[in-house]
Amino acid sequence: MSCRTDGCKKMALMVAMLAMLVLAVPAFAGNCLQDEYGLTARQSLNCTANDVRVAKVINVRDPNTGLPITTCTPGTFTFLADFLVQTTSSSPRSNIGLYFQKDPTATNALTGTCSDNILTPANDAKYEELDPQPPTKGAVPDNCGDTSSNDTPVCLDAKNIVVPCSGPHTQTFTATQVVSAVVTNFICPSTLPNGTELSLPNCTSWQVPGSTVQCLSNDGTYEGAFLNSKPTAIPGSPSKCNCDTIPLGITVQKPSVEVTKDCTIAGNSPAQDHLSKCTFGTANVEGGDVVYTVGITNKSNFGDAVVDQVCDSQYGTISDDGKVSACAAGDLCKSQCTGVDTPFKGCTGAGTASAGTSCIKSTTCSTPITVNGTPASCTFTASQPEKKDITDTVNVSGGGSSTGTFGPTSSNSVEVVSGEAPSTAKIDKGYVSTKAACVTVRYSVDVTNTSGFDENLSLTGLVDTPFGDLTKCTNAGCTNTGGNLILGTTCGVAVGSAGLGSLSGVTASSTNGGALPTGSSQLQAGTGSSDYKCQFDAQFCGALDATNCISNTDRVSGSFTGDEGETGTSFITVTNNSFTVKECLQPANTSSQ
Repeated sequence: MSCRTDGCKKMALMVAMLAMLVLAVPAFAGNCLQDEYGLTARQSLNCTANDVRVAKVINVRDPNTGLPITTCTPGTFTFLADFLVQTTSSSPRSNIGLYFQKDPTATNALTGTCSDNILTPANDAKYEELDPQPPTKGAVPDNCGDTSSNDTPVCLDAKNIVVPCSGPHTQTFTATQVVSAVVTNFICPSTLPNGTELSLPNCTSWQVPGSTVQCLSNDGTYEGAFLNSKPTAIPGSPSKCNCDTIPLGITVQKPSVEVTKDCTIAGNSPAQDHLSKCTFGTANVEGGDVVYTVGITNKSNFGDAVVDQVCDSQYGTISDDGKVSACAAGDLCKSQCTGVDTPFKGCTGAGTASAGTSCIKSTTCSTPITVNGTPASCTFTASQPEKKDITDTVNVSGGGSSTGTFGPTSSNSVEVVSGEAPSTAKIDKGYVSTKAACVTVRYSVDVTNTSGFDENLSLTGLVDTPFGDLTKCTNAGCTNTGGNLILGTTCGVAVGSAGLGSLSGVTASSTNGGALPTGSSQLQAGTGSSDYKCQFDAQFCGALDATNCISNTDRVSGSFTGDEGETGTSFITVTNNSFTVKECLQPANTSSQ
């Protein structure tokens, strides 16, 4: 069976798998070293020997143009390289197999997808056959190359170019052959950072004298060697192999950017420009416009970066040219959504918003944004509600000007704080005019018996019009409830006792109060030597007249009993005194605080 391609070889592997289901070695679907060894043996390789190894890879180039390959962009690519195969054994090592893992992040080239090779005259300038040839092993000559420590050295200069060992050189590899091989569909991982040098996991295998098998390449090329659908460039025993990882000399290139974000609040004092935290000041504590600045720096190690989308975690889409998936709806925009297209396009109900919608006021971020060696920046303006503490980030997505994609790449977070102005109120009171007033007047009362001869009188009561009984306060406890009231009195209070209410500090006496004179204490007729005297405090209220005064006229009357027991009014003539008090107010003197 002759196969030129990996696809043909995989078909051969599938046929071999159907015939060898009893084998215990896993991963037959691959074509790395353990995969192919498992098609002929049930053992696991331990690869502890060091007889043959790939010491270095040089001259990595494009197989079509011959141009050097030093970088790759995420995806797959094909390269042709020269491998320095070094031998430490003095006896021949035959049917050398070279297995190159196509995934540089794999740990080895034992399982998976590999580029498997042998040494042939087409790819090995020092090609040699050291194991027995026909008729020992059939009519067709073995054409899988061999090595030994007798191989001549290979010398390199500082640029890893092969130079004569007799001249200036910086590196020497003894017993080495330079073997060329093509590796197709080698992976340039998107998961590795920019500038990461790719590694090449590889394994070598060999057979020793007395244990060699006939090894034929498929068609004389340096593809994998199969005979009767079985691989022949495999270890002669589980230890006759070596696995290692060597630098490939190719670095990952992919477009990438660095994103920054800051905030500016106009009018704040002191100014708050280009900060990662902005707080509204006393003049605009309840929020307002915030200008966010987005900075984008090209971190690619090749070409320009092109930003196709700018999204914000709070405000949704800032700008989008439609080349990547839509931004998520911003959290703040969703919370402000109260109905269809209110307050911004995309609202579909309370607390919801379609992906990609935004509630920003304006923006200078117009995608696509090309970022070369000079950082780019743009701004967007949003309205901050009162009493909010908003923390958000911006993220951008895009690609290289020639190849590759990046994002979403997030910025630093920015915090903006708004408060709520304190609630205050002011009440002003002014003076118009005095409309009414109340005054308290202390009156005196003097009752004299003006009868002739021996007509003595008992005083049984004192009443004032309009204040009433003068022997007691109008209200219990002499309280002031407004209006015309008696607030205190010494009338009718026993001598030696304190007066009532506002006159409670006055001790009743024969000249100011005392019990009303009755019985043996009657008012004596004659000259007035036995007059009854007392005082009372009365309050009167009223509207001010045109002269800014109030006045009150009242009169006191008494109840008497004659010395013959007479009562009523028919036996006595009483002159009741009327008295007018007028109180006037000065013009009002007002002030406010």
